[in-house]
Amino acid sequence: MTRFHNTILTALLSFVFGLENTHVLDHCQCNVHFDDIYYSRVSIENEVSLCPRRNPVVWSSDRNSVDDGLTADQLDFYDEYGYIVLPSLFSKVEINELLHNITDTYLPDIAHRKDLLVMEQNGQDVRSAFEYHKHPVFQEIISDSRILSKVEQILNSHAYIHQSRINFQKAFTGQGFSWHSDFETWHCEDGMPLPRALSAVIMLDDTFAFNGALMVVPGSHKSYAVSVGETPERNWETSLVDQRVGGPSGQQLKCLFEGASRLTSRQTGVNTCEDSSSTPASSKPTHGVQYVEGLAGTVFFFDSNLMHGSHSNISPLDRRSLYMVYNSMENQLKDEPYCAPNTRPERLATRDPVWIHDIKRD
Repeated sequence: MTRFHNTILTALLSFVFGLENTHVLDHCQCNVHFDDIYYSRVSIENEVSLCPRRNPVVWSSDRNSVDDGLTADQLDFYDEYGYIVLPSLFSKVEINELLHNITDTYLPDIAHRKDLLVMEQNGQDVRSAFEYHKHPVFQEIISDSRILSKVEQILNSHAYIHQSRINFQKAFTGQGFSWHSDFETWHCEDGMPLPRALSAVIMLDDTFAFNGALMVVPGSHKSYAVSVGETPERNWETSLVDQRVGGPSGQQLKCLFEGASRLTSRQTGVNTCEDSSSTPASSKPTHGVQYVEGLAGTVFFFDSNLMHGSHSNISPLDRRSLYMVYNSMENQLKDEPYCAPNTRPERLATRDPVWIHDIKRD
């Protein structure tokens, strides 16, 4: 596809789908397969592309305030940058209770369920623990109105838990996570139709760049990175430790970083909109990369298609995080994945009808 054709296609998609943020496509190829607007895992390397997002980020056009919801400015920030950070959403007492439930109740209760645990490459330390949302001690946190109200506001619908996990990133040994978009995996391997999902992450420890804070690429959620490579059988058995398929190419990342640099050069805030109640002290974006830092109790919301990753934690401080992935009730998984030979197991992608229901606010 020539640069001229790409320009015409981008303009057409912007008109049809109401896209505003197509700046990264100026020098990046976009190939469109209309049978699946979020196709990926292509076999031909020259098909690798960044395609514009075809769906909203904030699914409601209503910016009116709701109880425990985001302000209009915060929603606008989330829409443009793909994330928002809210400090002190949970108190130290609440965080200590969560840590107690994890270490003294949840982990002992699932000790016999090795399938719920992903280990670090050293084989000794737990990297992630999955499916905690089905444990009784976590029912209150997943339905807490401080989180759920914001989720429903962004998705403009009721939601259910698509996936829950605890990432540990233990001091000295916690390995990083390579650059990726969650939605690419959830679409290709789980059968999630659209990026009408998001993650809410509770920081359980004080989180800084030096102990492995998540890195995000602001604005990258408005471009979909098509990846190269066929999905192997039972890919999840290795990808949760070392992702080889489904990640972006270097050229895609370069385009996204350049787009983020241009976007953040206009940014006046740091991690969030200019609201004293939601702006933590943090470093400013550098070369299109933003570290998501905050004290324990901070909650970080980010779009399912936002490019993110982290480096290893070689510091003396743990960086534990509680992830809740909410999917719209109107975006339930298809019976078959879009580009994988098998669906991932229940612990990674909720399909059990018992657990696909409107979460009621607590």
